[in-house]
Amino acid sequence: MKIIHAGMLFSCLLITALAGAALSVDDPSPIGSAAEQSVAANPNSGYGQSTSQKAAHAWQIPDPRFYQVTSLTVDRPKAAIAELDNLLANPSTSKSQRAELLLIKAWALFYAGDWADVPTTLNHGMTLVDHKSLLIQYYRLAQANFFSAVGETQQAFSQLDSVGQYLKLMPHPELQHVHLQISAQLHQDAKDYDMALYFYLKLLDELSSTAKPLPLFSADRGTVLRGLAFVYYMLDDKVLSERYLFSAEQQEPATHHVARAEIACLRGYQLQNTSADEGAKALLAMLEVAKSQQELYCSPFAYAILSNIYQNKAEQSAALAAALKATELVKRENPDLYLYTWYNLGYLYLQQHKPEQAQQVISQLEQFSKTLPENVNRSGLLYLQAAYAQAKGDYQQALERTQSYYQQELASIAESNIRNIARYRYLYDQEKSAAHSDKLQLQTELSAAALASQQANQRIFLAGTAVVFSLLLVIWLFHRRSLAWQRQAFQLQMVDPLTKLPNQNFLAQQAPQLVAMARRYQFDLAMVVLEIDELAALERQFGEQAISLVIKEFAALCRQHLRETDQLIRLSGGHFAMVLPYSDDAATFAVLNKLQAECALAISPLLPKPRLISFSAGIQFSSQQADPVLLVLEAERALSLSVVEGRGKVSKFML
Repeated sequence: MKIIHAGMLFSCLLITALAGAALSVDDPSPIGSAAEQSVAANPNSGYGQSTSQKAAHAWQIPDPRFYQVTSLTVDRPKAAIAELDNLLANPSTSKSQRAELLLIKAWALFYAGDWADVPTTLNHGMTLVDHKSLLIQYYRLAQANFFSAVGETQQAFSQLDSVGQYLKLMPHPELQHVHLQISAQLHQDAKDYDMALYFYLKLLDELSSTAKPLPLFSADRGTVLRGLAFVYYMLDDKVLSERYLFSAEQQEPATHHVARAEIACLRGYQLQNTSADEGAKALLAMLEVAKSQQELYCSPFAYAILSNIYQNKAEQSAALAAALKATELVKRENPDLYLYTWYNLGYLYLQQHKPEQAQQVISQLEQFSKTLPENVNRSGLLYLQAAYAQAKGDYQQALERTQSYYQQELASIAESNIRNIARYRYLYDQEKSAAHSDKLQLQTELSAAALASQQANQRIFLAGTAVVFSLLLVIWLFHRRSLAWQRQAFQLQMVDPLTKLPNQNFLAQQAPQLVAMARRYQFDLAMVVLEIDELAALERQFGEQAISLVIKEFAALCRQHLRETDQLIRLSGGHFAMVLPYSDDAATFAVLNKLQAECALAISPLLPKPRLISFSAGIQFSSQQADPVLLVLEAERALSLSVVEGRGKVSKFML
């Protein structure tokens, strides 16, 4: 999820960038030398170890200002930016040091929320770096992280793959750690949580096996723990999620306010539906720290979660205030967080019956969505538009928006699965390469021609197997998701969610067939429209939850008194319709009278206070009206006459 993005990645980036500074623009032996050409010919020659030793030798006495500004960036991004600008303005700062400082500044700008300046800073720094150096790989990883945050998924994975190709030729342990961490974050942003979990666990194993961690290396481990906490939460494993989040909190020093702010947001996100008070307490404490230091951190997301917590506690004014605060703090450069906060405000306006304000939010989101990259998921806007149309009573538009929402979700899932074919193939090749290293060593004794032929056949087989397996997996997942969405779409179209009865769409579709059948086989069809009396007054007195129970029990009671061939449909609220084939006046009135008596006896005791429950009804027969549309309308007119006459009346349509 891009809202809680990147964590403390820049700590690891800075450390490895400093360690690799000997390979930057001022290094007399840049990548591409004879030594590296030798490594390219023999990838198992241990190049990563010699590179690390060379870098360590070049930085035996690192500039203490670099470590000072690193710690400051972890704690206070805006203050770190000011200090970085001072270092960059110093004439004694070398070209290679400027490149490293600009990389640190890009991450500081990212955490401070000044995303508009991040791409410019990264591009400026890359102009100072030799494109054969190690430092350029850290710039590419920083770009991948930024592209993912702003929704440019294709560019993000392109930069990530470039670093992956470099690592195949030039193994480097520190760069490999950062590459794994960015890979996990990008798959997390793409909602591919299984792949994100794979990368996080693999990186955690590598960090656990590190004998002597580098300075500030624990901050990087804390990022992995927070990432695992979030991924397990999205995979619905709440126990492991809480365990990793607790470990992350123990890992981070008290001065690392950025990391602790992210932990507080995650805790509030976990507890918003289970322990609301505890979640709100963590968020409010984090916001106080952010306010005192005048830093944003993840404050917009924290206010959005607080809004949900207050809403669950029925504190509507506090929920609205928190939602408005979130939209005030969020910046347009962070599209995922911007959409999330404004969606939350729009839903809140609809729930508080403020359609005009909700319409303003929808209009602003429609304008904003036109400026977003193609990869950003806009399905939330369609869902909000559907909810707004339903609130206005425009059920046709609500249905169309809901169908568009599900279609876009399906397309997004398919695109994500297809994009991950390359990821699966890359991982498959990596694991196979490690498992067959001994076998490849034995094959070197063969002739050059035989070895080349065998390797070519192996590549073709592995590539074909990986592609076929990935395609089959994508097709199976897409088919299963399609069936699930089709079932849900059918229920939305034909089934009432409260009573599980057919809805008015079903009646509109089936009424012509039933009337035609009655005319063909010459039997009478009774169309009965019922409405629970004074339902609005009952709702004001007893509340929406009690009325929902009354409607459900009334529907169940009606079903008990109907035959298997009869149809019961819920039109809206307490408004129902019955279709009774082979029924005359006497039989129809008998059923309704019996139902009227049972209604008073069975449903009235469900209310907190004594109140007689009755219904009014209107009847029309197919022998009197052969047009199915007019048949329903005339039954409705008879119902209107019954309502005018008083409670519990049943009327037959008369010209």
